[in-house]
Amino acid sequence: MFISFGSGETALRACIFGIGSPHGDDQAGWRLIEALTKRSDVDARLVALHTTASLLDHLDGCRRLILVDACQSEALPGTIFRWQWPDAAISRQTWRSSHQVDVRAALELAETLGRLPSCVVLFGIEIEACLPGTDLSPAVERGLHSLERDVMRELTQAIDCPGKDDEVRAAGVGEHNK
Repeated sequence: MFISFGSGETALRACIFGIGSPHGDDQAGWRLIEALTKRSDVDARLVALHTTASLLDHLDGCRRLILVDACQSEALPGTIFRWQWPDAAISRQTWRSSHQVDVRAALELAETLGRLPSCVVLFGIEIEACLPGTDLSPAVERGLHSLERDVMRELTQAIDCPGKDDEVRAAGVGEHNK
C-alpha cells in the first residue's frame, strides 16, 4: 500500500482510495492511484488499498471520499460507472473482489460506526479478467484514462456533494473500447 498526501486544505477533506490486487484487471484501482500521484494538480489524500475493510483505517479527516474498484457486469471491459452513496445499484453490482469484504459492506460498516464521510462517490471500472500473474487487459488500460479524467472532474467539483440523485453513468462506451 502507498499513501500520498496533497498539499492544500482539500487534502484534509478529500480522499481517493483505489482498491485492488496484483491480479490482472483488479489492479485498476491501484493503477489509478499510481497515475494520480504523478500529477501536480491532485490535492487529496491518495491511498492504494488491498482490502475494502482497511478503508476504515484511513478515514480520519476525510470529508469527501472517492472510492475506485474493479467491478463486473454485462458492460464492455473498460466501461466506467459512477454511483453516489447510498445507491441501491451498489448492492446489485458484482465487485471483483479478493478483498474479503465487498465495497457495499465496508461502506455500511463505516456508516454504522459513524466514520463514513458525508459525501461518498464510488467509481467502478468493468473488468475483463483477474488472473494471477497477468497485467491489465488493453480495454481496462484504455478505460483508466477516462477514469482518471472522471475522478479529477469529481475532485475539482465543490466539496459539498452535488445532490442526492442516484447517478449511474457508463462513460465512454465506444470511446475507449474501440
